Amino acid sequence: MCNRSYTLIRSILLIILALPLVAEGKSPVIRIDMNNYRVGDFDKEIKQISCLKLKKSHYDTTRQLVFYKDRIYVMGYTIAGASVLIYDLVGNFIKEIRLPDAIAVNSMTAIPQLNELWITSYCKFIKKYQPDGKLIKKISLPFPCTGLYPTGNHEYLVYSGGAGKAIERHAFALTDFKAIRELFIPMHFQRDVSHNFIGTYVADPSSGNLLLFPDNIDTVYTFDKQKKELFPLFHLDFHGDFMKLKDAPNSDREMSEIITQKRYIYSHNSLSVASGKLFFRTLGKHSHLYSIRMTDRQVAVFNDLFDNYPLEYTPFFHSDGKKLYAVIQEKKIVEHYKKHKCTYPALQKILPSLSANGQEHYLITIELK
Repeated sequence: MCNRSYTLIRSILLIILALPLVAEGKSPVIRIDMNNYRVGDFDKEIKQISCLKLKKSHYDTTRQLVFYKDRIYVMGYTIAGASVLIYDLVGNFIKEIRLPDAIAVNSMTAIPQLNELWITSYCKFIKKYQPDGKLIKKISLPFPCTGLYPTGNHEYLVYSGGAGKAIERHAFALTDFKAIRELFIPMHFQRDVSHNFIGTYVADPSSGNLLLFPDNIDTVYTFDKQKKELFPLFHLDFHGDFMKLKDAPNSDREMSEIITQKRYIYSHNSLSVASGKLFFRTLGKHSHLYSIRMTDRQVAVFNDLFDNYPLEYTPFFHSDGKKLYAVIQEKKIVEHYKKHKCTYPALQKILPSLSANGQEHYLITIELK
């Protein structure tokens, strides 16, 4: 009798697990088979490219890019940590924001309703700046935060970073910083290291909503800014190759083995929307740039960018629905075109003036067809 009951319960559970996930009041979550893809030629996706020199950008790597009004904010990293460089729209250097907690900076966000730039650090502090880079004040949060996004009416979708107990054991919270309005995505597995919000969310220009692809969760979510709801949109089925929270290692040694042995897709970034497609970069067992066409969910993978330029760790730092934005150091451009033919007029124009030792960076705007 016990065996029969167990078999019946097990069968019911298997049937339930086989059903499509359904967000309450929403359509079933769409499963996308990530093994069913075509290998694409990125050059065939491109309409044109433009280049903008970011003057005095003497840092090592780009961390984040924010456009706000007539300014470009670039978070750059050196061995000393992060700083934020402010530019006008033609690349003229305006100011550098030097950050006292440079080694512990998480992310930056423009807050249009307040006309401010917010920089998070140590997973719990926010420094508020005027658009010209003048510090307004620093606040401490009662919960962990590695990034946030303004949703209107002085409310914010906050990402906890996923470490420890997160925000009441949830990845995201909707808050006005006086009270938590809603909690989203329960964290059933605890991890020790926080993840940043950079490159895992993007505004969807077609709907005005937010698309999110959280770390160690193989699902793309959408946040409805009008209804203040977050629900799963696409389940990305990597057939066990994607490292989920339950697979996360307990030590640096284990993580090092996962990376060197390429056991899983252990990280992703560059979530972008352009030309009706969702783009993101994966690292690990499958290191590609993926695109998903939003209308029919057709998947393509790209192994390089324009003129076979290799995929950077983070290929894109911004998108606006039509264009993708990359930031590349001058000497890397020169090095690449020593071995490859340049086919884009904007790059052909600047190449003669570039130096093989050039430290400054170029903002590369890629307009898609």
